Amino acid sequence: LFVVSIYFHSALSKLDYGFLHQHGPLLLSGIVKPFGLSPHDWPETVTAGLSLLMPVGELLVAIGLCIPRCRRIAVITAVCMHLLLMLAVGPFGLNHEWGVLLWNAHFIGQAILLWRRVEPSSESSVEQPVAEQRTLAADRRAHV
Repeated sequence: LFVVSIYFHSALSKLDYGFLHQHGPLLLSGIVKPFGLSPHDWPETVTAGLSLLMPVGELLVAIGLCIPRCRRIAVITAVCMHLLLMLAVGPFGLNHEWGVLLWNAHFIGQAILLWRRVEPSSESSVEQPVAEQRTLAADRRAHV
């Protein structure tokens, strides 16, 4: 739930004028810069619309992680989102500090480790993420 809340809060905090017209276009420029493109030449409605996709994507990841049937696509979306952010803020984009790259690399690994699908146990026919399995195992030990 903690990881979901980070994605959710991050998305909500970007749903404002400042992000859509300043910070979002800046990140967008970092994403397209390695391809020789510049969103500064694009209409403002296009850059604002593309910037809106960033918080919408985060919000969909947060919601998708809460729905077992949607977790796989949510994890794939999260990994793609963090890879794009690493492109945007990395040495080929905006060249931010290494801590920002490490944060995104951590979230890629975290998404894969926490939410990966595992083989169902003999007690359950439903596949569960590792995070849920640990919680269920702790609950079983508490009731013994």
